[in-house]
Amino acid sequence: MDQEKKILVIGSGAVGSFYGAILRRAGCAVTFWIRSHSKMILKSGLTIQSPLFEMHIPSDCLLTDVSA
Repeated sequence: MDQEKKILVIGSGAVGSFYGAILRRAGCAVTFWIRSHSKMILKSGLTIQSPLFEMHIPSDCLLTDVSA
C-alpha cells in the first residue's frame, strides 16, 4: 500500500516550519497551521531559508482554522 502521508504541523514557527519543509521535500503532503493574525504569510506564503536548502511554501498549504 503506497499512500501519500498527510501531515499537519501545529506551531509553524522557526522549528515547525523547518521540519515541515523537510517533510514536504520528502514527498509528504504537509499543511501548516499558523496564527490567524499572520495575514502577510497567508497572502504570500512562507519562505524557509536555511544553510541546507531554501523552499517556498505556497499559501494554499497554510491554514488558521482546523475546525472544518
